[in-house]
Amino acid sequence: MKQDIIEYDKQHGTELARFMAYLERGKKLNEGESKFFHVGNTSDLLQKYGMSGNITIGVTTFNKRHSKDGHNLSPNVWVNVIKNINSPIAIAKYTGKNNEKSFRIYTPVMLGGQIICAGVEVHSFGKNTEVTNISTAFARDIEKIGESGTEELVYPESKEELKKTVEQFSAAPNSLLYPQQSAAKIQQIFERAAKFLKKILKLLKQGKY
Repeated sequence: MKQDIIEYDKQHGTELARFMAYLERGKKLNEGESKFFHVGNTSDLLQKYGMSGNITIGVTTFNKRHSKDGHNLSPNVWVNVIKNINSPIAIAKYTGKNNEKSFRIYTPVMLGGQIICAGVEVHSFGKNTEVTNISTAFARDIEKIGESGTEELVYPESKEELKKTVEQFSAAPNSLLYPQQSAAKIQQIFERAAKFLKKILKLLKQGKY
């Protein structure tokens, strides 16, 4: 997987390999190392809803008490979440501190032998988009986006589309949901699941499902 990340960095100009090394060292920086990691670039979809520039993560993200999910995720899971952030299942908008543009981006993730969702919180400051927290969620939680009044569903653009997406997400074949496998095998399972979800989203957009 590390070689894949190196190739990914070369292709996208990112620092996922450096970020993964930081996580594997127990979230410790080397002397003189930057406190921020450029882990991605915002896609046309993210830019459509107000996010822009590079996607970055700072070391302070891991110092927040409420970020317990982020602390518990393995480096491999973190990297997979970031690599899939531009192909989300859903995006919600909410008002963050100081009224900055804040979003939760929901992406598929393999965790504990199951495919669930990672809710990645980001703030967009006009130039770049910073990841500030990550939490895990089940399909039934995603379907309720917008009902609490604290956040607004912006993608998909209707609750009907979101419901269809969640139904397909929940109905992923059992072969994708388990069993205990090697790290390489789990990565293959995750990638198949991500492709499956992308295909369903494409069909939904085209009105063919």
